[in-house]
Amino acid sequence: MFSTLLNGVTLHPIHGTFRLNQIQAVFLPEADTYTPETGGSLTSVLKRSDGTTVAEMVWYAEKLRAPFWLLSSYKLRIPDGDWDQIPNFKLTTAGEYIIDFLLDGNVFYSFPFSVEALGSDDPYNPQTLYRTNGAWLDYAYMYYAEANPARPLLFKLWLRNDGERRKKDVKVTGSLKRNGKEIARFGEFPRNLSLSADWVRYEFELGQFKDTQFNTKVYHNMLKASELLVDGKYTISMEIDGRNYGTWNYSVKDNKIEHQGRQARATTDPLEYIEGGRDAFWMSKQ
Repeated sequence: MFSTLLNGVTLHPIHGTFRLNQIQAVFLPEADTYTPETGGSLTSVLKRSDGTTVAEMVWYAEKLRAPFWLLSSYKLRIPDGDWDQIPNFKLTTAGEYIIDFLLDGNVFYSFPFSVEALGSDDPYNPQTLYRTNGAWLDYAYMYYAEANPARPLLFKLWLRNDGERRKKDVKVTGSLKRNGKEIARFGEFPRNLSLSADWVRYEFELGQFKDTQFNTKVYHNMLKASELLVDGKYTISMEIDGRNYGTWNYSVKDNKIEHQGRQARATTDPLEYIEGGRDAFWMSKQ
């Protein structure tokens, strides 16, 4: 599941510690479990863009409800090293990287990203800040649980600050338009967030002002998906501190959000396919 990958690939901004956490896979071959002790057939390799191996992982995976598996922990080794129970290590060299996920030695998914090292301008505190770039920057998704139109329609994405060790307080606003006309907003008032140096997923409820019998308007939040799944072309717009942060587009046909881009299975390389299950609909920032 792509959202668990974006949540699970982590790099500590101060210490530069790299780790993979609680990633979900789907439709793995039937097995009681996957562990290093029973053959280690479920593995990952972290490589630089030139193909140099940085680290290898052998996963422990547990079966959830079908078709989901949880890649919960792993043994790790670096080149010329021994397998180690400690599942993290320093990844502080800036550059392009890729994580390949393999089953029985065959790659079934690849996740590219880059590492950036930001120096400090403060001579009294010259620490470096480490952070990842990649899909977190551009991708967001619409979500309604179990694709049940009676559940709220939510907008989810990952945010971070501009590269500061301390959290940065910001105000976020946003809107949803159908065929160019605003039909919902992120909230009655701007939402206050404290953005950290690393990526954090946030979700935004969609609501709208509705007329009352007293000729006033009242804001209704947590709109059901069924109220917003009318056929048409949609645009999500977001502002941070009054400045445009991004826009994302999607379409609804037959009262269902259409898959697009890397979530369109028929036209996407399986190594790059974005798995969203039946209730997450992914969009790339325009």
